Amino acid sequence: EFLYGMRHGKGKHTYQGQVYEGNWLWGQRHGSGVCTQSDGTQMAGTWKDGKLEGSVKIVGPTGEKLFEGEFKAGKRDGFGQQVFSNGDTYAGGWKDGLMHDRGVYHFANGGFLEGVWQEGRYHGAAYFHGADGSVSRRVYENGVLLKCQDYFLDSQKFSKEMNRDVMQKHTALWEYPKHALD
Repeated sequence: EFLYGMRHGKGKHTYQGQVYEGNWLWGQRHGSGVCTQSDGTQMAGTWKDGKLEGSVKIVGPTGEKLFEGEFKAGKRDGFGQQVFSNGDTYAGGWKDGLMHDRGVYHFANGGFLEGVWQEGRYHGAAYFHGADGSVSRRVYENGVLLKCQDYFLDSQKFSKEMNRDVMQKHTALWEYPKHALD
């Protein structure tokens, strides 16, 4: 539909292999709609001023869920669940399209990290659970691991805390604190 020469109302638009079918307001995607990319990926949700806004679901060409969650001004923002191409998944907070706030990142190998992200990087306290059942407490700053304590299943105790300086030493060096392995 058109009004004063602009897309307005319900309609379908094809451009450079991309097909949008949904509502328009004064020439911009606005309201509910589905955008299908040239590779078959579909983004379904609410649009505002031409950008995704609110609850959005993105599915891949074969129907697999890639993302489900909140968008703001065309970027992931709020709570959302992402499935990455390598099989990893993340469920947690987003801000300006980046992982932000509390979340759980599941690695394809079976391990997972629960913690806090800031602008797409690990930041703050976290717990890492290995696929083998191992556990460690960690502290990150801007994506850099600062402190770590491994949990020993047999003794059911955490090791002594290791800081970044200790972690960067090779275990064969005489300076490496042997208590860290106890």
